[in-house]
Amino acid sequence: MRVALTALALAAVPLVASGLAGQTPASHDRDRAAAAAKRAEDRLRTLRKEADALAAQQRTLLADLRRLELERQIAVEQLAKVERERVDVQRQLDAARGLRSSGALESLSSPLQDAARLRLRHPAMSLRELAERASPPTTKASMQRRLAKVVELGER
Repeated sequence: MRVALTALALAAVPLVASGLAGQTPASHDRDRAAAAAKRAEDRLRTLRKEADALAAQQRTLLADLRRLELERQIAVEQLAKVERERVDVQRQLDAARGLRSSGALESLSSPLQDAARLRLRHPAMSLRELAERASPPTTKASMQRRLAKVVELGER
C-alpha cells in the first residue's frame, strides 16, 4: 500500500506542477502558438520595412541612372558636335593653305581673303569670334558662307 501511495504521489507531481503554473497542456500549446504568431508578425513587419527601404533606394537609383544616362547622351552629342566642327575647321585650313600656296588666295575677293587669313591665323576660334575679328565685323552666318566658299574654291 505504501508503494501504491508513493506511485500515486509521483503521478500527481506533474499535475500539481502544471496546475500550479495555471496551465493545462492545451493552454501551453496556445501560448506557444501565440508567441510564434507574434514572432512571425514582428518578422513580417521588419520585412515590410526592409522592402519599403529597398523600394525607396530603387527609385533613387533609377532616378540617378536616368540622370546619368541623360548626361551621357548630352556628352555624346557635344562630342559629335566638336568632331564635326574639327572636321570643318580642318577642311577650311587645308583649303586656305592650298589657295595660299598656289597663289590663288590673292585673286579672291577681299571678304574671302579676310576669312581665309583669319582662319589661318586663328584655327581654334569659333565662327562667331572670327566674324567679330573680320574687317569690317560681320555675322557668324556670313563668316560661315565665306569659309564655305573658300573650301569650295580650295577643293577645286
